[in-house]
Amino acid sequence: MIGSEYKNILFDFLTQSRFKVWRHLVFVSALIPIALSQAFFVLGSAEGITVRTIYLYGLGVAAAMVVFSYFNIFFLTPRLLIKGRYVDYVLLFFLSVYGFVTMKYFVESHIMGVERAVTGIALLDWLSNSSLYGICIASSSVTLLFREWIKDSRQIDSLENSQLKNDIEEFKNRINPQLLYSTLSSASVKAKSSPQQTSEILFKFSELLRYQLYDCARERVLLESEIKFIENNLTLRQENSLFRFGYSISAEGDTSLFVAPAVFMPLIDIVLNQKPSHLSIAFKVDARLRLVCMASGTNLRDCNLLKIKQRLQLLNREFELVKTDESITLVLC
Repeated sequence: MIGSEYKNILFDFLTQSRFKVWRHLVFVSALIPIALSQAFFVLGSAEGITVRTIYLYGLGVAAAMVVFSYFNIFFLTPRLLIKGRYVDYVLLFFLSVYGFVTMKYFVESHIMGVERAVTGIALLDWLSNSSLYGICIASSSVTLLFREWIKDSRQIDSLENSQLKNDIEEFKNRINPQLLYSTLSSASVKAKSSPQQTSEILFKFSELLRYQLYDCARERVLLESEIKFIENNLTLRQENSLFRFGYSISAEGDTSLFVAPAVFMPLIDIVLNQKPSHLSIAFKVDARLRLVCMASGTNLRDCNLLKIKQRLQLLNREFELVKTDESITLVLC
């Protein structure tokens, strides 16, 4: 819990605009000791240079680092890096860093009097200093890149949620044309030979249509209405399906609680797509609502339940979803 609080504080500090001034102060404060340590390392052993001069030089280096850092923040990163112009960014960034380090070496050699011989070690020192200052200056764009990543992630999540909501509404309002055609064709064929059976089929079909047209428009429906919708749907599919399957539905506990409309049928559709020989659906209501779908003659482990999980997350429901070879269990907490 404490770790989570610290994580949230750090996240807010890096992303929230109210901490903008503090972020800049922390960054600038981090550059000053780096510049001072470099100044003392280079000039500390030089003759004729006072401590006050070393401090002033170190602060001057820190100021130059700040200028280059904000050049990176306000020009290079938004105009090149974020827009995907990576080659241009890398070239200009390293030209800036190498120019800064070369200028620093020039001041130290020609103004401060630091003697440097042109050797391989001097070149290695120049490269190591360039790497150090490059890392310091590049770190200035981390917060900006982090905010852009969060912004892009939120846009992607928003688009995914919008698409998922559209899929959900489409399912809730969709009247399966194949089921409609098959039901009406079957009813017309059996109208003379089995009028009672035809009447029952049409009655169940009218109940299914009424549920999809009216009940699915609500935010919540009774669980018993949802179960009835599933039963009518399976009866009509059993009657008109190209593959033969049996099914059974049972409910244990209080079925007068409210659930989201058509929340279980997508899961049952996934199971039916595996063409089981028999489908057993069991609802159990106690402290939680449990749905167990057992399918005979098929393997359910390969079923893709990603959209089911996304929909339940979109409904802000805590849930458990467990697959075995012959069953899928959904628990709504």
